Amino acid sequence: MPAELTDAQADALRELTNVAAGHAARALSTLLGGEKFGLWPPLVRHLVHPQLTALLGGKGAPLTAVSAELRGGVGGAMALVFTEPHVQTLTSRLLGAAGQRFQTPEVALRDAANLVYAAALDATARLSGVRALHSVPVV
Repeated sequence: MPAELTDAQADALRELTNVAAGHAARALSTLLGGEKFGLWPPLVRHLVHPQLTALLGGKGAPLTAVSAELRGGVGGAMALVFTEPHVQTLTSRLLGAAGQRFQTPEVALRDAANLVYAAALDATARLSGVRALHSVPVV
C-alpha cells in the first residue's frame, strides 16, 4: 500500500485536479455548443478495488469508461466513467451538437475524451511544469 499523503500533498492534488477539471469542462462545453454544467469539487482518497466499485455504483452496475494511458513526465492512466443514463445523455448531446462529425456514439465519446484529456493535461503542465501525453482513448 502506498504511503499516506500529507495534508499539503492532498491539498496540492485537489487544486491541480480542480484546475485541470475546469479546463476539461470548458473544452467539453465548447464541443457541446457552449452548454454549461457544474463540477463537484475533487476528492483525494486512496481506495482499494471494492471501495472504488462501491463509489461507481456497486458490483454489476452498468458503466461505460473511456480510458487512456499517460506517458511522459507522469505515468499512469486517465479515465472518464459514466453510468448508463449519463453516457446516453452525453452521447446524444455530442451527436446532436457535432452534426456529421461523429459517426457513432463510441467515436463521439473517444473524440470528446481526447479533447478533455488534452485540455486537462495542458492545464496540469502549465501549473506544475510536468508534461504528459495521453494515448488514444479507448471506450
